[in-house]
Amino acid sequence: MNKKKSQYYGKEDSDLLTYLEFGSIDISSQHKRIWKYLLHQDAYDFYMLPRYMRDIFRYRDLIKSTNPKINDFNDMVNKTAHKDIESMVLKYSAILTAFKHKSMNNEGLRLCEVGSTIFEIIDQMKAVNKIMSESSEDIFKYINNGSFFGIEISDLMNRTAKEIHSGININLNTSINEFLLNKKKFDVLYAEGLSLQYALSSSSELIELCKIPELSIFRRIRFSTNETKLVKLGTGKYGHNISFMEFFKECKLLNKKIYFLKDNTKIYPPGVQSASHKTIDHEILMGDFIVCSEDLQNYFIKNYVNTNKIINLANKKKIVGWTLVGTESEFLKIISDLKKKN
Repeated sequence: MNKKKSQYYGKEDSDLLTYLEFGSIDISSQHKRIWKYLLHQDAYDFYMLPRYMRDIFRYRDLIKSTNPKINDFNDMVNKTAHKDIESMVLKYSAILTAFKHKSMNNEGLRLCEVGSTIFEIIDQMKAVNKIMSESSEDIFKYINNGSFFGIEISDLMNRTAKEIHSGININLNTSINEFLLNKKKFDVLYAEGLSLQYALSSSSELIELCKIPELSIFRRIRFSTNETKLVKLGTGKYGHNISFMEFFKECKLLNKKIYFLKDNTKIYPPGVQSASHKTIDHEILMGDFIVCSEDLQNYFIKNYVNTNKIINLANKKKIVGWTLVGTESEFLKIISDLKKKN
């Protein structure tokens, strides 16, 4: 096991570990019995794999159903592990953009996901497509004919992803460096939450990924408002809060722009317990943001608004326009406003 990979799998001498326990509790006698416990990656795999498999079964049930309605879709989403319809809107909008835009109009979708687990994004997007008003066989074929590139630290997840998606072109790597050496081409990059914190250790690694596609989309990413920080995560692993300012400056050098939804962006001050860990510095949680050219951003937003209008019936709030992070001073002003708000 290489050094990079072992850092995230967990080590015996680490002061942080992943732990999973199975047993029984006799409520009447208040007696607890532990039958088995697992550590490190085994604990992570045994907990996470059933969650993702159950979600895939739900997606596939909807895909096979006859004329499902929006209410059927929302009922399904509410039974999934994350119940996150907003992430589905984000991902499907990106796929529509890649499918329709002349610069990315290939025979099949070319998508890379950081933290691909068992590539449930394939089944999830087919389920979304099933209930879209403009749903067509063309989109299904576009997904089925696609090439999917995953960066996932778990060998078990990687094997499962290939076993349950036979016939689909899936390429998997266990580290960013390993993936970048292969020089694969793709049109859309997707990363979400803790996955990016596990996989990356610097803004330059994230930039190297963003260089490849025309459109990069992100969901619930935690950044440091200062320099990159190593943090202890609630899952028993170490990760990094990448420096947003470093990332922003390198994006400008690439002539790529960052747009984010201001309403679901938050600031956590030092010492506050956020969803994944206790903050050690000011931390910015960016709910949704994209990295692309100005032209592609306009195209993406049209697809986003339309998709959200159709499937996100639970969202009664008006969508606030995407905000451009144009200059360093504008970013600092955004941070200042968010600090006051939060």
